[in-house]
Amino acid sequence: MFLETFAKELKALRLEKNLTQKELASFLGINHTSISDWEKPRSEPSLQMLVKLARFFKVTVGQLLGVEED
Repeated sequence: MFLETFAKELKALRLEKNLTQKELASFLGINHTSISDWEKPRSEPSLQMLVKLARFFKVTVGQLLGVEED
């Protein structure tokens, strides 16, 4: 459940900022296939990466996971 919600939220936030998967991956210092896998959802990011994503998008980790409202 959280994985699907996270995948949708991540993609929506990325598109809101008009970023490609490659651009977001470059900022995070990871391979763009990780972003693709997260958005599918085929895998999940580490806790450390969730925090990095939340800071980048200026949201909480809870918002990324869909457990709290904006």
